[in-house]
Amino acid sequence: MNIDIPANIECEIEQFAQQQSIPPNEAAIRLIERGLSVGNQAPKALPAKGLGMFRSAEEAAIMDGVVAIAYQERRRPSSSEIFD
Repeated sequence: MNIDIPANIECEIEQFAQQQSIPPNEAAIRLIERGLSVGNQAPKALPAKGLGMFRSAEEAAIMDGVVAIAYQERRRPSSSEIFD
């Protein structure tokens, strides 16, 4: 398999290789393996029902995070309340 690697990523691979004192090809393999292992981790379990408009559990989990941040922002006192 041959892969065209963008210049900016190739530079990062070379930096990683230097940090690890390994050849760039080995660095690329390690980084790909690391990415694959992260991608294979099981997502947070969500009930099969209740995804609603979301296509996947990952999308639903992202929206849960966004909603949690919005609630935190809403609970934060406004600047006018702080200076009263």
